[in-house]
Amino acid sequence: MSNNFGLMLSMIFLSLFIVLSGEIISYQQTSAIAMSKTSIIASFIERNGYNEITINNLEVTKYFDRFEMNIDRNVETGIANYCLTTYKQYNAISKVYSFFSGEITCELVICRKEYYV
Repeated sequence: MSNNFGLMLSMIFLSLFIVLSGEIISYQQTSAIAMSKTSIIASFIERNGYNEITINNLEVTKYFDRFEMNIDRNVETGIANYCLTTYKQYNAISKVYSFFSGEITCELVICRKEYYV
């Protein structure tokens, strides 16, 4: 009888481990995609400058729930610092691991030489 009980406990822990592994893989995949798409937006800003309408019309920005841009321009040096922060809501697959649910935040700072008139 104790062998059956041990076998049942082993199966319960194995199933919890498998669900946890799947949850971790899903969370890592979502956060990797969010960071990649944030890098694509940052690269676009670095090459073309910041234009809110153009950035909002990019396909990559539709992936995020929202994003913020803080701009710090130094007219003397001609350098602009763009602080890009993107937010993506993640919901856990199972209710057992609901502590994974939350907001994935990616933040990048882009420095760009700009010429002011």
